[in-house]
Amino acid sequence: MRKRWRTPSRFNFKREDLTSALRKVHLPRGYPIPSEHSVGMRLVNTFEEHFGDLDGNNEEHARVKLLASSISKSVVSLASFKGSVRHFVCTGIIFGHMPSEMSILTSASLVRCLGDKAKFVNKLKIKVRLPSGKLVVGKLWKYDYKYNIAVVKTKSFPEFHAAHVHNGVQFNSELFQANLVAIGRGYESGELMASGGTLLHKTSRLDSQELMISTCKITKAGIGGPLIDSSGNFVGMNFYAKDETPFMPVSILLKCLKHFEIFGLRWYTDCKASTDAAVDNDPADCPRFLCQSSISAIFYKDVNNNCYTKLLSP
Repeated sequence: MRKRWRTPSRFNFKREDLTSALRKVHLPRGYPIPSEHSVGMRLVNTFEEHFGDLDGNNEEHARVKLLASSISKSVVSLASFKGSVRHFVCTGIIFGHMPSEMSILTSASLVRCLGDKAKFVNKLKIKVRLPSGKLVVGKLWKYDYKYNIAVVKTKSFPEFHAAHVHNGVQFNSELFQANLVAIGRGYESGELMASGGTLLHKTSRLDSQELMISTCKITKAGIGGPLIDSSGNFVGMNFYAKDETPFMPVSILLKCLKHFEIFGLRWYTDCKASTDAAVDNDPADCPRFLCQSSISAIFYKDVNNNCYTKLLSP
């Protein structure tokens, strides 16, 4: 009797199997959990989305790569965890280097409560991905909710450098004509990312007069990362918004850091007057599943995460 070949497993694949696999991947990352109707969907607005192109061969790519490389030893990635579930991910820059510890400037969204931006999440664990790829434990030192910045400290490593953030640029007419570079680092990959652009003559659409705008395109992986000019001078710290890339100017950051040293944390109860944390956590930009068929698009709302999901064709 002729032997009957088994159908390859890829043809026997069940939707429940894919859904189960996606749950195992997305749940620890803190992403929306797909349902049985989510097969074929693609997760968007994640912290793993790459930005920039450091592998290009033209003059612009070479310039951006050179500037990013000059500060790469100071750029880290951070992630906060509530138990085993990841809460937030962002980039940070080493600005202080002592024999026993390093100080990292980053976004306060690392520790903010997603449901109430005026509060921070208790008992969060912070991990820092160093430029070498090594993971170390970080500890929240100071934070400022008005300007949405935080300082995390971790064990010192002599091979990494403190960026010269105190040598910030002066905001004048020449800066508006200068080339800028926004830099980030992936948490899981440890990959350095960079994107070029210029300063815009406009204010942010967000409710903060201090925020400025650049044309550097980043993803959520670049939140908290440095913005530098063509000479490597520190211009500011990047935030993320869907239609623009806002950043906090170095002059404001230095005032906050000085205040941290003298008085400690700053606390603001009037969050309407502060830098809106939605610059990093706008519900419209939160991680969601995207799936688009050739006929139409289907949306559902994730109530727990206030995210709208769009279905994608297989």
